Amino acid sequence: MISGLLPALAADFDVSVPRAGSLISVFALSVAVGAPLITVATRRAPRKAALLCLLGVFCAGEILAAVAPTFGLLMAGRVVTGVAHGTVFGIGAVVRPPSSRRSARPARWPSSSEA
Repeated sequence: MISGLLPALAADFDVSVPRAGSLISVFALSVAVGAPLITVATRRAPRKAALLCLLGVFCAGEILAAVAPTFGLLMAGRVVTGVAHGTVFGIGAVVRPPSSRRSARPARWPSSSEA
């Protein structure tokens, strides 16, 4: 959560706290606009591939925000992260690791005659 960092970000980038607060609004707007658009754009792609690609975009946005020397680049990083955010969590909720066929049956203790 970036809200606790707003005063420090405002001081570091020499902007007002309300202007720094726009980072939250822009992120939320990016999620609201980007999630449906990216979901529609990736609907035919394999889920795992789409998830990995979007996680790359998400990480790129976070890295851009982390190393941003200017407030504008920090804002751009938040937009990139926000656009990928909603779809990453949507796909991540339905993609699961492959289950092992071997462990599909419940384990049972051997009886005393088998031991």
